Amino acid sequence: MQMSPRRVVFPQGYYVRFRAALNHGDGRLMTLSEGGAYVATGVNLLPQAQLSMAIDIPELDRIVEVEAVVAWENRGAARRSSQPDGYGLRFIRVPAPSAEVIQWLLRQEPEQRAPLAEASPRYPLDLDFMETSVPPSAAGIFVVGHDQGIGARIGRADSDLKKALAEFVGRYGFFHFELVPTRKDRFDRECELYHQLGGPHGGLDNEEHPIPSPGSDLMCPVCSQGN
Repeated sequence: MQMSPRRVVFPQGYYVRFRAALNHGDGRLMTLSEGGAYVATGVNLLPQAQLSMAIDIPELDRIVEVEAVVAWENRGAARRSSQPDGYGLRFIRVPAPSAEVIQWLLRQEPEQRAPLAEASPRYPLDLDFMETSVPPSAAGIFVVGHDQGIGARIGRADSDLKKALAEFVGRYGFFHFELVPTRKDRFDRECELYHQLGGPHGGLDNEEHPIPSPGSDLMCPVCSQGN
C-alpha cells in the first residue's frame, strides 16, 4: 500500500471556519498532516486554546470537521515560519469520516515530496560542474540523491553551498539547491523539506532532525523541535 506523505502544503489554502471558547473566525488551511495543520488567520487565539474547525473541500463537496488545540503561534515576536500570520494546530479528535478525507488530501500532493525539483534544475554532483553552477559564498539548502528524481538527503549551508555539497561528491550522483539568504528562512525550509520527504522513515539518509545553528533559539515550524 502506498504511504501518504507526512505533511503537504497547499499554496492557495482551503477555507476553514473555527470556533473557540472566547472567539471564532475563519482562515486558510495552508499545511496538513495526519496529526495537525497550519491555519493562516488574522483572528487572535490564546495559547493551548481548544477549538472546533470545519474545512471546506470543494473537490469532494465535503466539510471536514475536527477538534484541535493551538500548539504554536506564528506572528510578531513569536514568528517561527515564513507562512502568513496564523497558528500551528494539533488535532485532538478526528471523526472517522474526516480522517478518510484527510488521507485523500495527503495523497493529492505528491509533488510536495520533491519541492526543489522546481527551485533549480537537476545537476550532476561533481566538482567541475558545481564550480559553474553554484554561486560563490552562497547560503542555502540542498537535496542530494542517487538519481535525477529522488532525493536521498537534505542539508543546509549557512555560508558556503559549494563546500557543503563537495562533502557528498562520490556518494550521490545528483543535486538540487535553493538560495535562501536569511538564517531563519534557511532553517525553516530545511525542516519543511525534512518533514515533506518523510525523514528517515520516508527513506532519507539523514539520521537526525535538522538543528539550528549554535546559539540560535529557532524552532522547527512543523514539530517545534530546536536545539
